[in-house]
Amino acid sequence: MSSKTRAYRENYEDNLYITGNLLNINHADTVFEEKIKINSSVLTGVFDGLGGEERGEADSYKAAEVLGSYDGKEIDFEEYFNSANREICISSEGIAEKNSGTTAAVLYIDADGFIAANIGDSRIYHIRNNTIKQLTTDHTLTEALISSGVIKREDAGRSKYKNCLTRCLGMYDNVDNMAAVTEKEKLKEGDIFVLCSDGLSGALEDEEILSFLKECKDEKNSALGLTEKAYTCGSKDNTTVIVIYVKKETGLIGRILGSLRR
Repeated sequence: MSSKTRAYRENYEDNLYITGNLLNINHADTVFEEKIKINSSVLTGVFDGLGGEERGEADSYKAAEVLGSYDGKEIDFEEYFNSANREICISSEGIAEKNSGTTAAVLYIDADGFIAANIGDSRIYHIRNNTIKQLTTDHTLTEALISSGVIKREDAGRSKYKNCLTRCLGMYDNVDNMAAVTEKEKLKEGDIFVLCSDGLSGALEDEEILSFLKECKDEKNSALGLTEKAYTCGSKDNTTVIVIYVKKETGLIGRILGSLRR
């Protein structure tokens, strides 16, 4: 584990969860690496506290902490999102002007396959056969306008509503059926997964993420390299990235690398 600091924001409102690891509040920028055996399950998540809100950092930490209670077993996503939401709402009781919350993008992998789930606009990408696919659904006003035909997807980057969340943990007392959950899919040798906050996805197009990982000569630098590229491309937001490489033939479900930058 190593650390660097780049102070674009005073507070770090992102957090992550990687097989038992999460970050304490007021943490420094951090790099993780884990290797997981094929007979193990993998549970990872990225969390982005609402930007600029005083409790965003605490809420993203709480969402990561609650996710840890599901490690080592196949997760019930509906139960997890409701449990995390309940804990976040309880922690804000008594605060006169509670205006916070957090996104959550969670990936579960075992020998049988993978499932992705999210609420908010943190993303999970799946790369296979040199093609990148977004597994998650952005819960933003811009995405709602696209779905209703008001604006075109190619105009989304210019929309003033792209950072306006329509749902996240802590926004409502109950989040039943609010999370997007994929069907379980089979893993394949060579699969790559990228989990990220909008510090990355807001700075790089999907194809730029794909191109970077294709050209990256050292897997160990992939997550950190993506965070650096996001800042090179003008990101001023906290950026959190997890990259998972599936290497079933070597007896590993994957190499998991995480990078968080202030």
